[in-house]
Amino acid sequence: QINWFYKYDWDGEELTNPILIKKISAGEIHNGGVMAVDPNNRIFTIIGDLGNKKNGPFQNQIAGKIDDTGVIMVIEPTEEYYAIGIRNSFGLTFDPVTELLWDTENGPASIDEINLVQVGKNYGWPEQECSGNEKFIDSLVCYDPAIEPGGIVFYYGDKLKLENSLVMAGLRGLGLFSLDTDDNKIKDQKSIFGGMGRIRDVNVGPDGYLYLITSNTDGKGFPDSDDDKLLRIVK
Repeated sequence: QINWFYKYDWDGEELTNPILIKKISAGEIHNGGVMAVDPNNRIFTIIGDLGNKKNGPFQNQIAGKIDDTGVIMVIEPTEEYYAIGIRNSFGLTFDPVTELLWDTENGPASIDEINLVQVGKNYGWPEQECSGNEKFIDSLVCYDPAIEPGGIVFYYGDKLKLENSLVMAGLRGLGLFSLDTDDNKIKDQKSIFGGMGRIRDVNVGPDGYLYLITSNTDGKGFPDSDDDKLLRIVK
């Protein structure tokens, strides 16, 4: 099983000129797959442990790593890793102000994480969940009970009045949350939107508003016939 990463051209109406960036091993579960672009236009993608704990900590496995693909990946793919010890992540984003990389990580049952990702560091899976082992990097937030965090994005626009800049989607959490990231630490979390069930991802549109996608028919909710919505938050 393979995860395929392609680059397309967008002319405003359709996608054209597909270019294969990379082929990465896939599994039945824990494929991650979320991508982010840094201020230098390098592409970052995160892959889970593919349902196998052994994949998390080992350098010779691409699963369980955040892989800095970079623009060079179109021409000459590499197997170098940005960070390791990742279980399964649905959120990956750069803070455009600090240029730091953040991710969300789903735990095995009762524990989820938010991490500030540093190059070359090990985030512990499967030996550590959240914190407790000096060999690994501690998470910034440890959710116990779990909320299944989804996508995350930093919002610095002027269309919405948000007290905190980091916005996170919640699957089991069933909502959208804003988090105070003062001094690269998370000090507070507030619910800012709910009532639409499981929220998979959130992002900022070119119009300056937040866009989110629900994930109602993923086998864990109770979907209606008109579920799995793309929504724009305008106030």
